[in-house]
Amino acid sequence: MDCTDGTAEGKASRTDPEAKRRDWIERKLGYLAHLRQAPDATLLVSACDQLHYARAIVQDLEDPETGIHVFERFTGGRDGTLGYYQALAEIFSARGVKAARVLDSTVDWMHELAGAGERKALAG
Repeated sequence: MDCTDGTAEGKASRTDPEAKRRDWIERKLGYLAHLRQAPDATLLVSACDQLHYARAIVQDLEDPETGIHVFERFTGGRDGTLGYYQALAEIFSARGVKAARVLDSTVDWMHELAGAGERKALAG
């Protein structure tokens, strides 16, 4: 439970697109705040988990059949998803997590494939 931002039931309780988006932002910002103070073991598990997800997004971005449309799967859309992964990379790097360097380069590649300019972290 220390490595998640909510339950499936809680996420499914929002049906209106704008409510889902607000809930998504609130959950992600809360999780990012949690990671800034989380124990080292939580950080390692979370970083590995997020690296796996980031690599899956990059793989879909590299797939001509999916490409940029991968972001249609995410409540945060392209910019929100990129901002979330940027914030994760910054937190893991600042906390000295071993997987931080690999996640950072994966997030950099994700931004490049998504055609995003400056890397901006998700902010409240």
